[in-house]
Amino acid sequence: METILTDAEYKLVINRIAVLSAKNSISTAENEELNQLSAMAIAYEYRRYDFTINPSYQSRPICHSER
Repeated sequence: METILTDAEYKLVINRIAVLSAKNSISTAENEELNQLSAMAIAYEYRRYDFTINPSYQSRPICHSER
């Protein structure tokens, strides 16, 4: 798997990350897998939960009521 496309795949990746992270010592191959899975999970989270603010929203004037 090169990229996560569904929530189900994301859950599988997170579970595998948890298994690898729980080990006291991991091999070089497992470390590479952990790094790859982490990068894939982060990329999926960025796509799934896009918290970027629209530039037009950022540049809108802020209105304060003056009394």
